[in-house]
Amino acid sequence: MIEIENNLEAVEDALWLYKRGPTGLQRPQRGKRGEHPTTPIIMALQNRAAILRRAVDDIPQGANWRAVHDSG
Repeated sequence: MIEIENNLEAVEDALWLYKRGPTGLQRPQRGKRGEHPTTPIIMALQNRAAILRRAVDDIPQGANWRAVHDSG
């Protein structure tokens, strides 16, 4: 489900819950995270968030692109 999520806010909210949410849902302390089931989930959420951020940051090369971004 993480791989198909297109809502960056939802992905960031899920990351917040796993990293800083209520006790029992948070990942364990350092040194005890390696084999914990939340570790691959957090990694997948971080990767998906990075992909969604890149998609938002892309500047389309439309009719006004040269007027705004061309220095020549």
